[in-house]
Amino acid sequence: MTDRVRAGKYALRIDGTNAARKGAHDRIEFQQQPKPPGTAEGTERYFGWSVYLPKKLTDSTHSLGYFETRNSWIQVMAFEVTGEDVLFTTRQPYTRHWSGKGKMTAGKWHAFALHVLWSRDPKKGFVEVWFNGAKVVPLAHTATLRDENVAFFQIGLFRETSEVPETILFDHVTEATTLADVTPPRPDK
Repeated sequence: MTDRVRAGKYALRIDGTNAARKGAHDRIEFQQQPKPPGTAEGTERYFGWSVYLPKKLTDSTHSLGYFETRNSWIQVMAFEVTGEDVLFTTRQPYTRHWSGKGKMTAGKWHAFALHVLWSRDPKKGFVEVWFNGAKVVPLAHTATLRDENVAFFQIGLFRETSEVPETILFDHVTEATTLADVTPPRPDK
């Protein structure tokens, strides 16, 4: 789509319905597999993306961005939204790192940035998170990989199945080696 863009010429628009049902969930997701060394043990990367909600999401949990392991299919970290509340967790073990109550407001772009060192060792692996340019998770050591399987990034609409249609826009989805490279090039309007 071109009428509501954060950066560049196009944004991705998902009009989610229960027509995308897979089991108990509605799933419309796009996957990004980082090129080697990507998410290999000891690799450090930044990931950034922007989300626009025309209307507030329903009060069920929506995974808008998460990392999952190939072959074992286990989430290792996730960004979830319930209504207007944002939650960032890691899963090795499950840890709530940030809860942004009322932060995912409709009608404006929101920028996410994640800095991660990929490791199964909780003393080596770490995450840092920025939301709309503000650091919301200072460097926190945690295991960021579950096993020898590489992790990949998914964005989209992943929610409990619902009769309520919802629209989500994504833009400026980036993987890089610096925070500056994953930060949107212009402020929200």
